[in-house]
Amino acid sequence: MKKFTLIVAALFVAASLFAQDAQWGVKGGLNIASEVAGERSTDSRVGIHLGGFMEKAISTGLDFQVEFLYSMQGATYRYGGTDHIDKLDYLNVPVMIKIYLNQNRRFSIDVGTQLGFLVSAKVTAGNSTTNVYNNDKMQKLDVSLGIGLSYKLNDNLDLVFRGNQGLTPIVDGLDHKNSVVQLGVGYRF
Repeated sequence: MKKFTLIVAALFVAASLFAQDAQWGVKGGLNIASEVAGERSTDSRVGIHLGGFMEKAISTGLDFQVEFLYSMQGATYRYGGTDHIDKLDYLNVPVMIKIYLNQNRRFSIDVGTQLGFLVSAKVTAGNSTTNVYNNDKMQKLDVSLGIGLSYKLNDNLDLVFRGNQGLTPIVDGLDHKNSVVQLGVGYRF
């Protein structure tokens, strides 16, 4: 938890350095999450993401955006004849570069990386739910790559479509990685 606090504090300090002329806002939307293991993947767990962002122009047509999001992730699958749901909730910190594709700065391709800090981990098997957050094999840090599209409907309202693919395993010794598709809306103050 100390590492998490230090990283979040460092990101807030970095964001405050960029704060002049930055745009601040809130965003949220739908998550369609699964777990990928090699060529296999699980069924989806549908959840939400919700939080805030700061966007700062770097140069003409290029912006830097950092976000702080609560994100419901995980998966559903059938194992041993029983339905399972992995309920993995994260505090995610995406750091994205927005490449605007037109002069009016309405449409952008967004690419970057994301650090995810596990805040809750439960597995439901049939009618039984087990808290697995304190399991020594659960990875508390998730690193992902993200790519997406954003469209500004007006000066205050954005539509965002993004995919995030995990690079680090969810559990030590297993090749399962997070995979999340997000559809969201952002509101700029």
